[in-house]
Amino acid sequence: MAVAGVLAAVLLLLCWLGYLPPGQRKVPSGPLPANPPAEGEPPTQFTGVEFIGRKDGQKKYHFHFDRVQKTEDEGLVIFEELRDGVIYQDDEPAYGITARGGRWLEAKDFFQLEGDINVTQEGKVVFQSQQLEWDGTSEILTAPTPSRISLDGVNATSRQLEAHMKTDKLHLLGDVVMWNDGYTIWSEKAVYDRQAGELRLIGPSKIEFVLGAPVGK
Repeated sequence: MAVAGVLAAVLLLLCWLGYLPPGQRKVPSGPLPANPPAEGEPPTQFTGVEFIGRKDGQKKYHFHFDRVQKTEDEGLVIFEELRDGVIYQDDEPAYGITARGGRWLEAKDFFQLEGDINVTQEGKVVFQSQQLEWDGTSEILTAPTPSRISLDGVNATSRQLEAHMKTDKLHLLGDVVMWNDGYTIWSEKAVYDRQAGELRLIGPSKIEFVLGAPVGK
């Protein structure tokens, strides 16, 4: 089961900070209208911001933000309304992504998206959550709120979710439910090892098969 695949795609979104060196990130549509900050507001803010990232000559992401604010707090950048975001694979659109907002703390390599996060593939929602966090130090992608994944015919929900990039493992934590046309799994915790192609259930678990239906991948 490739239920962790979408998390790797979301990681591409978060890794945009490494795709272009500092000072070379671009806004392709020309000069941005800057709004002079009022008292108490962040020192720099832009509206209608567009980001395009490339790596090894290939496009990796294309994001549209309603507003971007850069503060003096350890380089904290605050985003509002990620709209029509596109994540590319092999220079072709692979995933769409939207979120109400987010923040990036460059000094600590920490990135957070929050509010109605939706990742789509070919027009279908494959990942949903209200919060998504990337910790560059541990290389762990975390959804600390209830989330849902749907990919390659397999669906999964859990109270929390972690994608460990160093070990290429997906951890589903709390009230885990996984299902497809052939079975439904309930467990307290599940760990999916992408490299080995193995699923491990931890704690009380139950599997219900549908007679006559394919078990799945």
